[in-house]
Amino acid sequence: PPYLFFDARLYLAATRSWLAGGNPWDVQFAGNYFAAPPPTLLAFAPFTLLPADTAVALIALAVIGGAIATIRMLRLPWWWLLFPPLVQCMLSGNVQSLIVPLILLPAGALAVVLKIYAGLPPAILGRWRSLVAAAAIMLATVPVLPWATYVNEVGLISQRLADHSKLPLPMGILLLVSPLLIWDIPVVG
Repeated sequence: PPYLFFDARLYLAATRSWLAGGNPWDVQFAGNYFAAPPPTLLAFAPFTLLPADTAVALIALAVIGGAIATIRMLRLPWWWLLFPPLVQCMLSGNVQSLIVPLILLPAGALAVVLKIYAGLPPAILGRWRSLVAAAAIMLATVPVLPWATYVNEVGLISQRLADHSKLPLPMGILLLVSPLLIWDIPVVG
């Protein structure tokens, strides 16, 4: 049970730490450190007003709703909810399940706030308004979010993430091939 909705718990704890004046990137759960860029903290800030279990339950419901919305919006058969990445996302409570629906709505700017890598599909699709809005949101967060801490510790944050993932390929290579992986994603209009 403590590992159910693991990411939701970790992100919530990191956000609580930031709001209490701490360093969110020092927060860890079972040896895994928070590693998201500062804007992700914004999405979790309202949940810190709730008791932890209630907040985690609401985040989990949103994540499950995102997975269902993805299947529905892409017009996939319902058994796609058993697709291992979606199952893992729902069990961990990771907000990445909201990325596809937000991009398809289109609310790509919000998707980028949740996960910075969500900027890639709008860029490929030429949705410049979403990217400009995301950039404006990011810029507006500079005085509020711990950007200086993030920039100063990005090496350590990246190293912790690499150690956790044990990823043999450098991130640069993955970013270069990622457009090839999403080239054939259907766009629902």
